[in-house]
Amino acid sequence: MDKNLVYAISVIVCALLQLAIAPAVALFGATPNFLIIPVLFIALRSGAVAASVAGFALGLLYDFAGDGVIGAMALAFVLTGLAAGLLGANMETGPVMAAVLGIVFSVVAALVFGLATALGSSAAGSVMGTLASYSLPCGIYTAVFAALGLATMTMVTPAEAPRMGGGLGLGGRGGFLG
Repeated sequence: MDKNLVYAISVIVCALLQLAIAPAVALFGATPNFLIIPVLFIALRSGAVAASVAGFALGLLYDFAGDGVIGAMALAFVLTGLAAGLLGANMETGPVMAAVLGIVFSVVAALVFGLATALGSSAAGSVMGTLASYSLPCGIYTAVFAALGLATMTMVTPAEAPRMGGGLGLGGRGGFLG
């Protein structure tokens, strides 16, 4: 199956989950963020540049669907996609490693989002209060779904040939432009 088709399907499914299911499965005010899953999957399969582009688009979708600071999740997803793409560029990412990276980067994205929201909004309380009471629980809750989703996606879709270059995903086999 073509990787772009897999990406498109994962984006559509996760966007539908985010818009329709996430509000219904909130626990104590924490809602999962399903849109991080395709960003991380693209980072692991196509590199940092492709993940940053996908992260920006999906982050804006999240921002426009909510009532928070516009651009905060886009920033969080761009930085998370960039870091995950650079880290995962030269790693063998099987289901277990994909799940571990999903856990780590879900929490990182939630904390970056909380920080950007707290600094970008006059209505937000203290930065530490926002991070502790909202971002960290949401990140942990998201990590559960991200670990399951990424492990499943890496089992179902075979890895491509090793990428060339420094992990930016620009060239070589499997890169964003290649």
